[in-house]
Amino acid sequence: MDDDPLVIGGTGGSGTRAVARIVARAGVFMGARTNRSEDALDLAEFDWRWGPELVRSGCTEEIRQAFEMALAAHLALRPAGTEGWGWKHPHSYLLLPFLAERFARLRFIQVVRDGRDIALSRNHNQVRLYGEDALGPGDPADPVRRIAFWAWANDRAAARRAELLGDRSMCVRLEDLCRAPEETTRRVLEFAGRAGAGRDLDAAREIVPPDSLGRGRRADPSLLARLEEAAGATLRRFGYLDEPGAGL
Repeated sequence: MDDDPLVIGGTGGSGTRAVARIVARAGVFMGARTNRSEDALDLAEFDWRWGPELVRSGCTEEIRQAFEMALAAHLALRPAGTEGWGWKHPHSYLLLPFLAERFARLRFIQVVRDGRDIALSRNHNQVRLYGEDALGPGDPADPVRRIAFWAWANDRAAARRAELLGDRSMCVRLEDLCRAPEETTRRVLEFAGRAGAGRDLDAAREIVPPDSLGRGRRADPSLLARLEEAAGATLRRFGYLDEPGAGL
C-alpha cells in the first residue's frame, strides 16, 4: 500500500473543502464516499470515534486496527491507475503524530482562516469534541473559547508538521486562496505533485470568497478586543494582525 497520502485538515470552516477540490480536480483520489464538505467519510468516521482518545492518550492496538479498516474501505474505491491519493477531514490536523507514524511519506496541508472569523462561526464541532482536553471545561458557544481553541489547535498543528514532516507539509490561508486564487492554486498543485496537470486555472475559477470572510474584523469592538487578547500571538503568527506570518 502506498505510504505517501496527501491529507488536508484544519479548523472547521477554514476552507479545507476548497483545497480538497483543487487537488481532486487535478487527478488526486480524495475518496469516492464523501459528504457535501468533501470529507472522506470512512476516515472522518474514524476521526469522530477515535480522535479525542488519540489526542488525549495516544494510540492503542484497537485504534490502530480501526484505522486500518477505515483506510481499507477508503482505498477500496480508488480507481486503478490514479496518480496520487489522500483524503480531507478537518480533524486530521489534530492527529498528525499518529498519521506521521503510520505513513512514512505523509504529505499534509494545514488550512487556516482568520481565527476572528472562526470565533463567530456556527461550526462548533471541534471545540465541542476536543475543547475540554485542550482547554478544560467551558462553553463551546463562547466566541472567546472558540478562538482560544483555534489558537491551540493551529499552533499545535504547525509545530507538529514542522517537527514531523518538514518540507512534506505546507500551510494555505483561505484569505490567500480568495485574494490570489491562481497563484495559491498553483502552489497547492506543486506541493501535491500535480503541477502542469492542465487544470490550474479551471480550479482557481471555482474559488468564490464566502460572504462571511472578514466577519471577525467587523465584530463589536469590545468583543474584537477580547478575541485578539485571547489569541493575539497566533493571529500574528499566521499574519492576521498586519504583521508577516511566520511558519507559513
